[in-house]
Amino acid sequence: MSRTKKAVLICALMPMAGCSTLGFPKGSSSPFISSAARVEGDAPASMAIPDQSKEQVDDVYMQTKADYHFTMAESYSLQEDPAKAVENYKLALVYDQSSAQIRYRLALEYVKLGLVSEAVSQCQEALSIDEKHKDAALLLGGLYSAMHLFDKALGEYEKVLKFFPNDLEASLFIGALYAEKGEFKTAINHFLKLSRNKAIEDKSQVWYYLGRIYSSQPTPSFKNAESAYVTSLKLDPEAVEVVLALGSLYEQNKKLEKAKRLYSSYQDEHGSHYVVAERLAQLYLASDNMEKAQQQLRVVESFDPENLNTSLKIALILIEQKKYKEAINKLENILQRSPDSEKVRFYLGALYEEVKNYRAAIQQFETIKFGSSYFEDAIMHGAYLYKLLGNFDSAIETVKRGLYHQNNNPKFWVLHASLLDENNNIKEARAVLSKAAQMFPDDKQVHFQLGSVYDRLGQKDKTVEHMEKVIDLDADHVQALNYLAYVYAEATNNLDQAEKLARKALNLQPEDGYIMDTLGWVLFKQNRLQEAVKLLEKAHAKEKKESIIAEHLGDAYFRYKLHRKAKDMYMKAKELEKDKLNQEKIQSKIYSIEKKLQAESQDPRRQPASQ
Repeated sequence: MSRTKKAVLICALMPMAGCSTLGFPKGSSSPFISSAARVEGDAPASMAIPDQSKEQVDDVYMQTKADYHFTMAESYSLQEDPAKAVENYKLALVYDQSSAQIRYRLALEYVKLGLVSEAVSQCQEALSIDEKHKDAALLLGGLYSAMHLFDKALGEYEKVLKFFPNDLEASLFIGALYAEKGEFKTAINHFLKLSRNKAIEDKSQVWYYLGRIYSSQPTPSFKNAESAYVTSLKLDPEAVEVVLALGSLYEQNKKLEKAKRLYSSYQDEHGSHYVVAERLAQLYLASDNMEKAQQQLRVVESFDPENLNTSLKIALILIEQKKYKEAINKLENILQRSPDSEKVRFYLGALYEEVKNYRAAIQQFETIKFGSSYFEDAIMHGAYLYKLLGNFDSAIETVKRGLYHQNNNPKFWVLHASLLDENNNIKEARAVLSKAAQMFPDDKQVHFQLGSVYDRLGQKDKTVEHMEKVIDLDADHVQALNYLAYVYAEATNNLDQAEKLARKALNLQPEDGYIMDTLGWVLFKQNRLQEAVKLLEKAHAKEKKESIIAEHLGDAYFRYKLHRKAKDMYMKAKELEKDKLNQEKIQSKIYSIEKKLQAESQDPRRQPASQ
């Protein structure tokens, strides 16, 4: 068996350490399910607190003291305080050294503390006092198995069967041990033999184990595993462990619809179950059935209302469904229970940003402290939102806060420069980016941003230098390829290279309207007007609200002597343009065309097209 299965086995033998059983279905009679609450051997009879003034040391006194410490140990065990439980069980042994039950219970507490050798020693002592103490033998066998002392483990289980020939637990553990040793054929034969043993009334667990072995052997047998699990469920339809095992088998073999039907059927017949609901939620999420996934997550949440992860998943589904108001309420509710959850605050901020409540979003982002995995994104979002609100000073202060904590983060340098640039501090932006380029010589975005700043400052040689640096760092950097192609096209001194760069960019992003515009403009500069018109028309169709693309198409129409179409396109470009100087430039083109059209209309040599 794998290490995982070994852990399952030892967890079955050590439930008091917080593990489940060996996957025993509901109704199992395993003594390890709640051994702290059930004492198979008789505890000391008297439970009265001893009279501390008693001086006579006799059998009654000794028994009374043993009873007292045994009771205290049980209480500490139930309170999950194994250290104090051990202390009191040891005190109980002082007054009753011949109690096998006390030693067995002491062994259980040692297991919780991870003191395996001490647990083994106490089990051995218990069995030396009472060789028929079944619980001690089963626990000792499990400990030996965990220590890979398989022969010793097998010996302990066989001792149990010597005194209790039809004991189901010992028989199950023997089969599991064969599988643990990798002897799958022997294990399968062992369980098949158990399935035919008429003395064993509850055979559901036998078939369950068979299913586990069929599914976990080196060459798993889906058909046999499925058949074994189905048989187990017929014998015990309420056994949720079997449902989960069969569901896992279906999921592992990509039979997801079967898994859904199995889990749903179980819930319909036996009511909601925490783990079944979790499994169903994951399956529905995987198939994008958000409504049903949310229903199952709410079932999970009802079992564990304090599970913030489940509540957060529900909130994210609500966001996916665009139920923003419900999602906000859910996240606010989570935040009340966990005000320090920066993950929740970030999602809440992002959601407020989505609904354009920018100030509420900023409030959430600003609470996220340095050291959080969300710090960088919170700074970026906060600065961006301040910019949208027109508050450039606060936007810049937000980025400076980021730089104070993470001066080595190039994204903050780029954002700082872009804010300065947009606030008409372009020379200051250049200074910031120049320093960043020295600090981060291999950062593509720093060089790209610096190149674009130099472009607006009219230093085209510097623009080319930094765009070429970006392409050296990343030959497929689409934005740099497109930018450099456009710079070359405007300069008209390197049109062949411009076309090569633009075509490469378009191959990388064939549906990008801006790249179509660049290539169309290059073709226009090369006087390849038919190709230019076709490509610029396509670019305009992609980006109908971009003034420069409309203007380029107007230029191509004009040169191709489609004057009326050119005028219409210039009118659109002027309408879209926000810059006053550019509007005037476009208007001058419109005046030029109007004069040309007027001259053409007065030319007596011009005949109607139909003639």
